[in-house]
Amino acid sequence: MGGQLCTSVEALQRFFDRQTRTDNPRPVPKPMPADRNQVERELAALGL
Repeated sequence: MGGQLCTSVEALQRFFDRQTRTDNPRPVPKPMPADRNQVERELAALGL
């Protein structure tokens, strides 16, 4: 705050280590397949 450090280099290192670890990564959700007909209807309703 106001030019002062609010954390330590060690704390930042622990944070980034947790963010980039690969031993137990979170699964990436798969995108839902779009219903083409529904998409076409919604676009037509919008005048596109």
